[in-house]
Amino acid sequence: MKFSNKTVLVTGASRGIGRATAEEFAKNGADVIINYKHSSEIANNLAKELNEKYSVATSAIKADVSDEKQVLAMRDTIQEKFGKLDILVNNAGIVVDKDFDEHTRDDFDKIFATNVWGTLLMSKTFGKMILETTGGGAIVNISSTSGMLDFWPDNIDYSASKLAIQSMTRDLAIKFAPKIRVNAVALGWADTEMNKDLPQDMIDAENEKYLLKRMARPEEIAKVIAFLASDDASFVNGTVLVADGGRY
Repeated sequence: MKFSNKTVLVTGASRGIGRATAEEFAKNGADVIINYKHSSEIANNLAKELNEKYSVATSAIKADVSDEKQVLAMRDTIQEKFGKLDILVNNAGIVVDKDFDEHTRDDFDKIFATNVWGTLLMSKTFGKMILETTGGGAIVNISSTSGMLDFWPDNIDYSASKLAIQSMTRDLAIKFAPKIRVNAVALGWADTEMNKDLPQDMIDAENEKYLLKRMARPEEIAKVIAFLASDDASFVNGTVLVADGGRY
């Protein structure tokens, strides 16, 4: 997969799967925009590292994907610095880990604001930019097998948000056809910061449910994301690709 002369925006890219995805695109020749919300030093260091390591243009831009004013400001900055956008990866997402009975309306609203509205807002804003500046490209949304193949009442709002992303992926594919392909990756367990505090006995029990008997490495998921954004997937559209190591 080659992304020379392509410009890619990855949300939530300062760590975990977002970070691995930014590097996967950069090492294959893409100019990369690293969106982040909190980790300014980490994001800027990553931008510098990718620029020096792969000789591509990079930029770290702070923006809350659920805040329209910040998203529009990010669009203007990208237009000024890069002049175009080819690929959007909607990776930013949050989860609230609590017992079922402790979940609140505030938790629900916070999760849906980032995971669902953020994905829609980014797709609307940058889908239009892709069409205006390059004429076509790709959007890849990050979903989950949570609520699809795995069910956790304690994460009921997170699961619902990730299933909503799958529905939106199909609607967005219709909206932007035939110029922009829109697909999603549904992840199983991944070895990221989001899961770093899970009890080891729980990790072991969950790994037993999968054919590969382990969590995904972030770079493995990054390759799936890059594939869906690449010309190698030129006839893949409106699809949710499950990457979970084989649940049975």
